[in-house]
Amino acid sequence: MKLTLCIRRLNKQTFDFYVNEHNQMFMTQQQIADVLGYSSKKSVRTILHRHKFLDDLYYAHYIDIEAGNGQVFPTKALNKYGLYELSLLSTRPEAESFRKFLRDQEEFK
Repeated sequence: MKLTLCIRRLNKQTFDFYVNEHNQMFMTQQQIADVLGYSSKKSVRTILHRHKFLDDLYYAHYIDIEAGNGQVFPTKALNKYGLYELSLLSTRPEAESFRKFLRDQEEFK
């Protein structure tokens, strides 16, 4: 799967996500933590651990992320449906504007 890193702005905050060749949007746990304003990805992991349904392939996939040294790591990432569900479960105030962003992104599946 070929991934492209996209960068967007939301409420004066810049964040990034991945898009594959089928225009499917994916975000890693760290990217989700950043856009929702968590101090670390541990908070995102806690939500995922409490809500096992987000492990389903309908919501999450493993994507290959290349590190700066060229090594490739399989990384669990949520697609647009998983991101929306996780944002509903989040108590962060940023989650509401992130959900609106997701709804407005019609070009991404």
